[in-house]
Amino acid sequence: MTYKQVFNELVNNIKKGYAKNKSSRKYKKNKHSENLKLSKLYGYTITPTGEVQIKQGECELIKKVNEMIANEMLLDEVKRNIDLLNYRTRGNNRWSVSQLKKLVRLIY
Repeated sequence: MTYKQVFNELVNNIKKGYAKNKSSRKYKKNKHSENLKLSKLYGYTITPTGEVQIKQGECELIKKVNEMIANEMLLDEVKRNIDLLNYRTRGNNRWSVSQLKKLVRLIY
């Protein structure tokens, strides 16, 4: 093996180990979090007894997005406005256009 091959193999092994550790840390961090009790439907959560409850913050976002679409705004404009209002997904990321499409797909 050449020096370059050994070096590349070493770097790849380090990257794989880092990715594995990062995902396991994320899992441990969220293992007992509220996120595991969330419903697949955005705007609802499931209580420990199995009842479905409304999440007010998520419902506000759904209402605002639907109002913007009803006012004939494009999804790119909706995304821009949602970013300005600092709304985040359940994973604390910014909303994407495809996620907004999934959020409002039931009203089409």
